[in-house]
Parts: sequence; structure tokens; C-alpha cells
Amino acid sequence: MQTWIILALAWQLILALVAIFDKFLVHDKRVGSPFVFALLVTLLSGFGVVISLAGLLPLPEWMKFIFPSITAVVWPSPAQMGIVFLIGVANFFALYFLFFSVKKAHVSDVMPAVSAITSVVSIFLAWLIFHETLPAHAIWAFVFLIGGTAYISSFRFKNKVILAILASSLFFAINLIATKTLFTIFTFDSDPNSYTSFSSSFVWTRVAYMIVPILLIIFMKPFRDDVKSHPHRGKKLAGNFALVILNKTLGGMAALFNLKAVQIAANPAWVQSMSGLQYVLLFSFLISFRKFSAEHLGETFDRKDLFHKFTAITFIVIGFVLLFV
Repeated sequence: MQTWIILALAWQLILALVAIFDKFLVHDKRVGSPFVFALLVTLLSGFGVVISLAGLLPLPEWMKFIFPSITAVVWPSPAQMGIVFLIGVANFFALYFLFFSVKKAHVSDVMPAVSAITSVVSIFLAWLIFHETLPAHAIWAFVFLIGGTAYISSFRFKNKVILAILASSLFFAINLIATKTLFTIFTFDSDPNSYTSFSSSFVWTRVAYMIVPILLIIFMKPFRDDVKSHPHRGKKLAGNFALVILNKTLGGMAALFNLKAVQIAANPAWVQSMSGLQYVLLFSFLISFRKFSAEHLGETFDRKDLFHKFTAITFIVIGFVLLFV
């Protein structure tokens, strides 16, 4: 099995757990608004730069494959800085619209829909920018992906949720393609698979993750007011923030696996095509712990719900398989 496949599988397993935790946190405004949650997440992702300090230690070679090093980071050119800033903007708004959708609808409905649309858009962008050949079964894959998404949206989603899912998917696709562009067209090293390229891309994108939301708060009053109106203070805020840190530590691990998989995969859309496994795991977790899902996530399952979710996820999983084979 190719290394990037193993990394992508680990990425999807962690993301299934993170998605459940995200729903738990945004449910009943435990972390305030979707903007505040996205702000916390991106700021914490930015602190992932600390991970690169591990490069100062005498790490074995196999650990260098996974962990970036501050010693291998080089200063970006203006073009590279532009791509990095685009990644930061796309990442923030992808998360913002995702959390808005998860707050308003079932996480087991939102996550498959977002990923399906992201895959379709990212494949189109990869074909347009990198001149990648479309998968052999691309048309049928798109039919199943879009069909499964439409089946979910026709039963569950309100218009605001549909628009938020579309926006989140678009920004996730831009983030994915821009990340691959950083590794290929505007690479930090002549060898895009080098340790310098990987470490520099990781560190500078994390810096952008921190800068973008700060700029939004400084220059956009609605976002600034949103932060000021956060409902929790004191110990309750500290406890909720600790949960965010715990969840996003897992998310940081997933990001490392994803970044490395995108770097070494021939087509970044292939990495996204592994997302079908995430929803099988997510659906299985929610069903296995129904009482917790109902009380803390607002996810209820009757026979009609189970049939509806199972059918839609099956369509989407088949779509991902057709993209992959």
C-alpha cells in the first residue's frame, strides 16, 4: 500500500472523531458563534508552529518524515506569500461556513455533503490548473457524489445551510489546490518532496492561519462585535476552551497527515477521494452511541432517518470509490 494512502486513511479516522467533537462544541453555543469557534480553531492551528521546534531535537529519520523542522524553514518569496495568504483565507472561511452548517443541521448530513462537493470542485480545479487527467469513471463518480448530496439536502437542509455548505466546499477546494500549488509551482525547494519544502509550507501556512482571523477582527466590525458578545466567561469559558484545545490537537495531527499526503500524492483530489471512509466511521460512531448523540449532539435516528442517511452515504461512498479506482 502506498504511503500517501496510509496517511490519508489516518487523516479520515481522526477527522471522524473531530467532527463529532465539533458538533458537541457548537451545540448549545458551548463556544459561542461559528465565527468564534473558527477563530479559536485557526489560532490554535497557528500554534502548530511549535511542532516544528521538534526539529531542534535529534529525531530519527522516520520521525522527520512526519514532523516539520524550524531549522529547514526558508523565507517565502512574494508569490509564495500570496499563496500562503490565500490558503489562510480559504481555511478560515471553509471552517466558518462548516461550523455554521454543523450548528444548524446534523453533522452526519453536513460532513458527507461538504466533502462530496469539495471533491467535485477540487477535481475540476486540478484539471484546470495542473492539467490532470480526469479519472476514468469521473462522470459516474460525479453522478453518485452529487446525487447523494442532493438526496441529503432535499430532506434536511434549509436554504441558509445549503448556501453555507456550498461556500464551505468551495473554500476547502481552494485550500486544497492552493496547498498543492505551494508544493509544485511555487515550491520552497527545487525538490517539492524535500524536507525544506515540507517544513516551510507547514510553518508559513500556520502563520497565515493566525494572521487572517486577527485581520478580520481588526478591520471588520461585525466580526469584532461577534467576539465581544461571546456568552461565556470565567471558568466556563476556560473549560470550553480546554475542550477546543483537546479537539484541535487531534485536528493538528490530522492536518499533518493530510499535508504530507497532499504533498506526495500525484493528484491532491485523490487524497480527498478517501473521505468516504470518514462518513462510514462517523455514522457508525453516532449509531453506536445513540443516547449520547441525542442528548449532546441533537442527532436523532428513527427508521426513516437511518434509511435516509444510509442511502445518501452509500451513494457518496460509491462516488469516492469510482474516483479512486
